[in-house]
Amino acid sequence: MIELTARLEERLAHIRETVTVSLIGCVVNGPGEAKESQIGIVGGSGENLLYRAGKPVGKVADRDVVERLASEVESLVAAMREQSLTERSDNR
Repeated sequence: MIELTARLEERLAHIRETVTVSLIGCVVNGPGEAKESQIGIVGGSGENLLYRAGKPVGKVADRDVVERLASEVESLVAAMREQSLTERSDNR
């Protein structure tokens, strides 16, 4: 998970918003911990379970984890930015 974390941090260096991401290698405790994150991944031995907003949404192969997590975070941030713009325009 340390290597995965480093690769993900590098891939998401352009993100400035606060996003809670969990990377958990333990399939026993991981699901409970991933439920507390905006985006989470549990597993690490070939196949991983992706969580979004505390709910499992699909499986991700090890080779696809960094790009899938990055895509999930970027989508979440885009939605957060859009909501922020909408709220600002509603307050004018």
